[in-house]
Amino acid sequence: MTDDILYRRYLGGDEDSLSALMERHGDKLTLYLDGCLHDLHESEDLMIEVFAYLIAKQPRIRDGGFRAYLYRTKKNRQGSKRGKIQMEVISNLLQAAVTLLGFFLGGIRYLKSRKQEYFLLTCFYATFALGTLYWTLHLLLRQETPQVFYVSDLAWLASFVFLLALTLTLPTAEEGSVRRDEVQEPVRLPARGVNVLVAEDNALNYEIVVEQFSSYGLHCRRAKDGRDCVRQFERSQPGEIDIILMDMQMPEMNGLEATAAIRALARPDAKEIPIIALTANAYQEDVQRCLDAGMNAHLSKPIHVDRAVRTIAECLKKK
Repeated sequence: MTDDILYRRYLGGDEDSLSALMERHGDKLTLYLDGCLHDLHESEDLMIEVFAYLIAKQPRIRDGGFRAYLYRTKKNRQGSKRGKIQMEVISNLLQAAVTLLGFFLGGIRYLKSRKQEYFLLTCFYATFALGTLYWTLHLLLRQETPQVFYVSDLAWLASFVFLLALTLTLPTAEEGSVRRDEVQEPVRLPARGVNVLVAEDNALNYEIVVEQFSSYGLHCRRAKDGRDCVRQFERSQPGEIDIILMDMQMPEMNGLEATAAIRALARPDAKEIPIIALTANAYQEDVQRCLDAGMNAHLSKPIHVDRAVRTIAECLKKK
């Protein structure tokens, strides 16, 4: 039975005729598409889409033209899908550009102000930008939409507003402590300045500390690890170093070991020199370990400059 007779029977309501047409041409069309797309799964999907279009439109086809119409429809559907993917790629690239811009602007604001809301905003933009770039690369390489949850523009905007409102209204515990400190008396440091020995193995972290303290009259010098810190203090003249900021995680000798070594030195100021711990661990047991080792106070990283200066002033006052 010819294609034309089967198709006319289908138009007359015989569903079995359509099944016979799909059985006759489905595999051949799939193999033809696979030769073009080199993706059997994608070829099968497009073959089904061609027949679905035929079912939806039920066009009148001239005698002897069914096979030609089928392959012409395939070409049109393939071109339409390619155009749709291209528009989606362009849209995603624009979204990626906007989110990357937000990431860089948020990062710059965080580096300047060290405020938590800008840090969270930067992380949010980075996550969304990575998701958009993944989506775009998947479209370009696979020519299909990835099977992942898609966040609409409205949901993205709502998430941004919610995150910004949350970070502005919920300050961290450390920021809350600084705000309570603001009602206390102003920080008073010696007029001659304060000489600070900073034990920090990371050069970039040390430069950040120097930059933050420069406007407060705090003169910093660096010890590259715990052993170097002990050596520099031991070789210094009494009163040459006013206070020590001690990083806890360092090679050669960690902060606890270096503090114990300084306190054990046979010089009168070894037991009196204020030592402040610098650590990312802010749990109470970590703070207590620092105090038990002979340190005078504890500051968590990243350092909040106002809190750090106030802590230094309090330690110098008790000296």
